Amino acid sequence: MRSKLVISVIGVLIFAQILFYNYTQKKNIELVNQEIARLNGDIRLMEAEKVELLKRFKELKEIIESIPPSLLMGFEDPETGFVEFLDYLHTPILQKVEGEISLRDTQKFKETPVPLHESNFSFRFKFTNTYEAEKFFNYLLLQKKYPLQVKSLKIRRSGEGKAEGTLNVSLLIPAKLQLPKLFQGKEEK
Repeated sequence: MRSKLVISVIGVLIFAQILFYNYTQKKNIELVNQEIARLNGDIRLMEAEKVELLKRFKELKEIIESIPPSLLMGFEDPETGFVEFLDYLHTPILQKVEGEISLRDTQKFKETPVPLHESNFSFRFKFTNTYEAEKFFNYLLLQKKYPLQVKSLKIRRSGEGKAEGTLNVSLLIPAKLQLPKLFQGKEEK
């Protein structure tokens, strides 16, 4: 009789241990399933982000491809392009409008959408007739070698019967681009 009691207590303990083991396994499976669901959501977000990044890369590549090669040639050293621009400015056209040039800020480097070296200039000038001003603007702004971005233009009449103006521009010298490296990734795939 005692042996039956011991066997039944051992049987109940084994059954309780099996139930506890089964319960912990179910909880572990639930935790794993929740983690899998969370990871699947993360994967979907990352895939959407990857699609957006590939789209942005394609847009940036198209921008780089649209840059005329003449802008990228000869400006591998931005200081050389800067000095060439300063040489370009010394002209009788600038002297006719009593032009003064000053470098406004230090040079900056921008990475996007195209790597650029930016230098900000301020031009002060005077003119008596619009032909002189038009000739100066055409010489400075409509040339194709040095990309300039106009930041501001202020013109006011002075007491001498002349007009005075201040023109703020940014000289944007493209940095040397490693175009072959950009396109190698697509060819290898």
